[in-house]
Amino acid sequence: MVINPKTAVENKWVYPVESSQIQPNGVDLRLNRVFQVGSGVLEVRKSGIQKHSFENIELIPQEDFFFLKRGHVYLFEMIESVYIPEGVCAMIFSRSTFNRNGIIIRSCLFDSGFKNVVGASVYPMTNLRIERGSRVAQIVFFKAENYGLYNGQYNRRV
Repeated sequence: MVINPKTAVENKWVYPVESSQIQPNGVDLRLNRVFQVGSGVLEVRKSGIQKHSFENIELIPQEDFFFLKRGHVYLFEMIESVYIPEGVCAMIFSRSTFNRNGIIIRSCLFDSGFKNVVGASVYPMTNLRIERGSRVAQIVFFKAENYGLYNGQYNRRV
């Protein structure tokens, strides 16, 4: 079941948020930083250990705009951070404007207990010029009967 986005904002599950970001079922997320995914090899083992031989390259905005080239892969880091409490999980959905124009924005499930800045992967099928602070996605919160709390390497004190 989708949780009322006002509940998420009032309980600071997502912050900072302006009232204009609250939508009927989710909270708009705003772009802060962009990284181009580097070339190299990601090695994933059944033990869970991951190694990569590349570094992501942070894009420097020109007059507060980022330029993304079609066919490349990028990471969006949002202005907003999250703290997902027990009994809740969240997912990010692209805004329809991007979807209609061939810009795919994806993220994975945010587990109960996760806390960090929000991010997503971006796959532009067309060139994109985008201003820092633009609304790019929505986060939607769901009730969850979780098994435990996330305690992985990406948790950060926020």
